[in-house]
Amino acid sequence: MIDQTQASPYRWVIEGLLISSLLVQEAIWLAPAPILEPIIKYFNIGLGRAGILISIIALFMGVFAILGGLAGRQLGIIRSLVAGAWMMGVGGVLSGYATSYWALFACRALEGIGFGIVMGPGQALPMQWFPPREWPYINGVNLLCGNISMALTFAVTAPLYYRFGSSWGATLSFYGALEIGVAILWTVFGRENKSAAAVDLQRSAPKPARSLDVLKRSDILLAALGIFGGVWMTSLHGAFMPQFFHTYRGLTLPQAGRLAAVPTTAAIAGSLLGGVFSGLAGRRKPFTWPLGLVGLACALCAMLIPNYSAIFAAQFMGGLIGSMPWPVVITMTMELDGMTPELAHTALACIWGAAFVGGFFAPLVAGVIAQSIGLQAALIIFTLVGLSQLAFYFMPETASNREVVRVAAAG
Repeated sequence: MIDQTQASPYRWVIEGLLISSLLVQEAIWLAPAPILEPIIKYFNIGLGRAGILISIIALFMGVFAILGGLAGRQLGIIRSLVAGAWMMGVGGVLSGYATSYWALFACRALEGIGFGIVMGPGQALPMQWFPPREWPYINGVNLLCGNISMALTFAVTAPLYYRFGSSWGATLSFYGALEIGVAILWTVFGRENKSAAAVDLQRSAPKPARSLDVLKRSDILLAALGIFGGVWMTSLHGAFMPQFFHTYRGLTLPQAGRLAAVPTTAAIAGSLLGGVFSGLAGRRKPFTWPLGLVGLACALCAMLIPNYSAIFAAQFMGGLIGSMPWPVVITMTMELDGMTPELAHTALACIWGAAFVGGFFAPLVAGVIAQSIGLQAALIIFTLVGLSQLAFYFMPETASNREVVRVAAAG
């Protein structure tokens, strides 16, 4: 594994490509949400079928992240990124020309497949190009970009819709064209750092012979369990908190929507701070399960306390603190004994893939139960799934796992 003096300057080109990908792919996912009403009117569909156009991305993303991770060694990191980016771009452009609901559904499915394929490679590639001491910071910046993209998508999509003559199709195709641009950049400038990836000495266990073997490791299963709970809780609250604030706290729908968006906005800072603080401290575990449980407590407070200012504070602190473990857990996965970029590709793709499949089903399950016991009770019960973040407590501290070996850096 390269050290700071051997790191290639080309790593910043790779990071620029990763940032461009992260800024666009979240927009591809969420673009229909701010302009859902004209899409509903165009296809003459109900809110349920319209919502599926957004949520289906998470299902296809999760399934194909797992499949892409299992086939990652054969595909390669860059080839996976290029293929996934082109799928998202083509699906996004074609979605603007869909003349039937099922045609648009098929385009959204293609986008979800592409999104799933790029998830693992995008998180594993920094292992090849960046020295271990930079991993926490790079992971923090990369997760920060995803949260910025979500906030920007909700802020600019409606103005774009009006600029394009109130055409939802042109708006969706615009985001697809941006992703086509990203795909071209990856095709031209994307490369792997094979020389750096070739040498990776760990303090213990030999490397698994097959990619599938990494999924049997207890530390990977613990990481998967913890991330599953966090994504489940985030998906659940993203789906139902606007309705909860409107029904149980008497807010108008615009007020409820703005209050529900506070955690996502706060997570922009939280994602970066988690990576930076864990890097500066030289520790990982203190920034995982304790912060995850604080985020869980804030989520429960937002549902239990009636005062608007207190709810706002709980929403803000929950988003800020609850998002801090994610870059840290990605870094820990990279630092586990025996981990290589190829194995990290498989592990991270399957971990996040399973989490997003769970995130797809979380609102469906809670919605069914809420019909019997009420929305507030259902939200409280299913928010407790976030307790699975305690799994991070049982993971090993990995900050000192990497033994740096000088090798010739590529680029």
